[in-house]
Amino acid sequence: MLLDLSKYKDRYEKVKKEDLERFKDNIEMIRYINEHKFYEEKPGIYYSGLNDMFSYYYKFEINEFDSFYVRDNDKKINWEKTYNKYGEDTYLSNYGVCDNYKQILEQYPFIETDDRKFIIALIPISKKHQSEHGGWRWHKWGKYIGTQTPICEYIYDEPEIDLVYVYHIYEVISGF
Repeated sequence: MLLDLSKYKDRYEKVKKEDLERFKDNIEMIRYINEHKFYEEKPGIYYSGLNDMFSYYYKFEINEFDSFYVRDNDKKINWEKTYNKYGEDTYLSNYGVCDNYKQILEQYPFIETDDRKFIIALIPISKKHQSEHGGWRWHKWGKYIGTQTPICEYIYDEPEIDLVYVYHIYEVISGF
């Protein structure tokens, strides 16, 4: 299920206040802390920056890497059960690129029904904010699950694509 962070807003504000006090003499850190925000699309789905800090600001323990596999009681991944549960493609990545959050929920429908708690971070990547030399490249951010057709290495050079989202799915395993 998707974890609603609104219940933990006080925790977020407390950590942020502590950081502002701790770094009061460091103007760059103050700017970074004040610019760092999460915007809720719906409970459990948040727009954030590339360096999202859910575990830091909300004091959650997060499992970033193998959340989608079936585990036995000893917490080890059971590949046979995972294969049977998810089918032939047992590699389910917890990050990638999409056009909107609904594509993530279509790709991973169990996120909304599983007993575990998940947070989805979406980071907008806009062509208009890219340099014409270098910039954001498709191959560095995981599988693209959207419906558009990328044809260039850099999003800046894409003739038909103006905006995509890098997503990251986190399993919150404690602290809630």
